[in-house]
Amino acid sequence: MLELLKLKAKELEEEEISEEEAKELARLEEETLKDGILWEEAKRELES
Repeated sequence: MLELLKLKAKELEEEEISEEEAKELARLEEETLKDGILWEEAKRELES
């Protein structure tokens, strides 16, 4: 998912996007990163 967001962000850098769209992409990226961190923490707990 993160790779997909990075690819989409790169595509959008090449185009004009609205401030609202940029904010939404930033929010989605942050949410995805948080989900990834939470998943890594949960995975460590399960492994211990």
